[in-house]
Amino acid sequence: MLLRELVFQGLFDADVPVRLSFEKGINAVDVPSNVTHLDVQDIVASMLYESETSHRLRMEYSASDAKVALTLEHRGKIYRIIRRADAGSLRLQSEEGGSWKDMAAAEQVQPLLHRSMGLPDFSVFWSVNIWRFEDDPELETKLDLDSVDPRLRELIMKYRNAYEAEAIEDRVQSIEGRIHELEREMGQSLVLEDKLEKGRAKLREIQVQELSQEDLELLQEKEDLLEEFTMNIERLAEDEEIERAEVLETLPQPWAKSPFFIVGLLIGIACTAASISMADTPWRAAALANIIGFGGCAYALLVYFIGMEKAGVHQVRLESIKRRLSQLREEEVALQEHLNHLLIHARVDNTRELTSRVTKAAKLSVMLEKMEAEVASLRRDPKYLRAQEELESLNEELEVAKRQRTEMPGDAMSAYQLESDLQTMGIDPAAVLRDDAPEESETVEPLGRVLQAAQATGQWDGTHLHAKTAKMWKRIAGHVLGDRFREVGLDDGQLKVGDLGPEQMAMWRRTRASEERVVLASLALAIQVIAPEVSKRGFLETVLIQNPSETLTSAQANKFAEVFKSAAKRGSVVMLTEETILAI
Repeated sequence: MLLRELVFQGLFDADVPVRLSFEKGINAVDVPSNVTHLDVQDIVASMLYESETSHRLRMEYSASDAKVALTLEHRGKIYRIIRRADAGSLRLQSEEGGSWKDMAAAEQVQPLLHRSMGLPDFSVFWSVNIWRFEDDPELETKLDLDSVDPRLRELIMKYRNAYEAEAIEDRVQSIEGRIHELEREMGQSLVLEDKLEKGRAKLREIQVQELSQEDLELLQEKEDLLEEFTMNIERLAEDEEIERAEVLETLPQPWAKSPFFIVGLLIGIACTAASISMADTPWRAAALANIIGFGGCAYALLVYFIGMEKAGVHQVRLESIKRRLSQLREEEVALQEHLNHLLIHARVDNTRELTSRVTKAAKLSVMLEKMEAEVASLRRDPKYLRAQEELESLNEELEVAKRQRTEMPGDAMSAYQLESDLQTMGIDPAAVLRDDAPEESETVEPLGRVLQAAQATGQWDGTHLHAKTAKMWKRIAGHVLGDRFREVGLDDGQLKVGDLGPEQMAMWRRTRASEERVVLASLALAIQVIAPEVSKRGFLETVLIQNPSETLTSAQANKFAEVFKSAAKRGSVVMLTEETILAI
C-alpha cells in the first residue's frame, strides 16, 4: 500500500486546502511554514490509525472545522480516507468509475485497511515508516477515574462497556458480511474446497490405515478359511474313526489263546513223549505226528504276527491322523485369534463392516483424487489464492470477535442513551473512550522500539535478526557512515559497533548522537526493504520522514540519498522539508 496524496484544511491555521503529493520513487515535499514534518506525520497517523491520534492533534481537530483526505494506492487501485473534526466522520472510499464508493466508516476503517490492504501494526508504522525513534508512540491523554465522582465513574464504565459491546457486535456483523461477500464471489470453488475437506475428514474416519494389504485380504477371506478348516477337521475326524475301527478289526487274538496253537502244542508234546517212551516199539513212528502239532503252533504264531503287522499299519495311520487333526485345530485357533486381533486393531466389530469400510474408502479416495486435481488448478489462480487467504483471516478474526462478544456482560445498556447522559453532564464521550487511569509503563529505548517493529514483521526472534535484514543493515550503515559501521550488529538485544566495548559505546552515544540516529535509520530502512519478502503481515510501502539534510551532516544526507534511490525501487520515499527542498 502506497501513500499518494494528503490534503487538509482547517488544521494549523490552514484556511485554504494544503495539498501534499507523494509520487512513486523519491519525493522531496515542502511543507507550509506553519506546519512541521511531525504535524504531517501525525495527520497521516490520525487517518490510518484514528485511535492513535495524538492529544495535540485531537485538540486541533476539536478546535477547528477540519477537512482531511488521504489518498492511497493498493494493487493499482485508488482509495481515499476522508474525515472532518469528528472522529466518527472517518470514511474509507474506493474509486469506481470516476466516483467514490464508501467501504467502511469510523472504527471499521483501520481493521479493513489492516485486513485487506496490508496496513502494518502501529509499532511498525511508528518506527519504520516515519522514523519516530525518540518519541513515545503512546500519545493519548490519560484520565484518572479515581478522581471523579463515584456515580460518574460508574456511568463512564457502563458507557465504555456498552460502547465496546456494540463495537464488537458491529465488528462481527461487518466480518460476517465480508465473509458472505467473499463466499459469493468464490462460488462453486469454495463449495469444492469445503467438499474436499469434508471428504478428507470422512476418509480419515473410515480408512483402515493400520492393516497391511495381506491382513486385509486375510480378513476378507476369513469365512472361506474357517470353512476350509472345519471341512478338513470333519474329514480327519471321520478318517480317525475308520482307522480306529480298522485297528480293532485287524488286531489278532493272542497266540496263547489260539485253538490251533493249543491243539498243535498238545499233539506235538504227546507225540514227542511217545517217541521217547516207545523208542524200541513200532509205535515210535507215531512221533511223526508232532510235525503236525508243532506246525499248527507255527501257523497260529504266523497268523498272530501277520495280524499284528496289519494292525500296526492302521495304528500308524491313526496316530498320523490324530497328529494332523491336533495340528489343524491349533492352526484354526491361532487363525481365529489372529483375525480377532486384526479386527480389534482395525476398530471394527466384524469382517463385513471392515470390508464395507475398505470398499467405501477406495471409492472415496478416487473421488478425492479428482477433487484434488480440480482444487490444484484453482490454487494456481492468484486471485483465488488472495481471496482464500482473506477468507481464512476473516474467519480467525470472526472467531476472536465472537469469543469477545460472549465475554461481554449481558446487561449492557444502550451506548446511545449513555452517551446522551454524559453529554448532558458536560463530558465528551470521545474523551471517555480513549482515556484510562494513569499507569506506570517502562520506557522503551529507541533501539527496542525498532526491534519491536522488526519482530512484528518476522525479522527479529528476540535473539537474532533475520539474515537478510542484518546484511542489509550493515550495507546501509557502512555506506552512510563508513566501513567501520559495516560491523554493526546486536549483542543480546543491545547495539554493537565493531569491537567497541561498553564504555566506548557509551562515549560514542554521547558524542556522536547523529551517527546513532543514522544506525537506527539504517535498521529501520533495512526492515522496510526486507519486509515484503519475510513479513506475514501487511506493510506500508511509503517511508514518510523528515529531510535527512536537516538533522544529519551533508555527507550523511547525500549518502542516504543514494540509499534511497535503491530503496525507492520497492516503494516511495517522502522527505518532508520544512524550509528548503532537497535536490536529488
